Amino acid sequence: MKKDKIRARLSYSFWLGIVKSCPNLSVANNVCHEVYKRMDDRMMFNTEQQSRWDKESMDLALEDFSQKRT
Repeated sequence: MKKDKIRARLSYSFWLGIVKSCPNLSVANNVCHEVYKRMDDRMMFNTEQQSRWDKESMDLALEDFSQKRT
């Protein structure tokens, strides 16, 4: 999927907000993965597909942050 389409998602905005609130990439990575795991374990994404989309959005938000695109 094209990165621009992922960036247009509400889930990307959600993860980017978390990423931007962290002082550095290492902390952002740890926080995001912990939040994602807890949400996924509690089935808060409702479907496996939504879980995958959120993971994809989270990964791109972290990548953008690491490349100073945000």
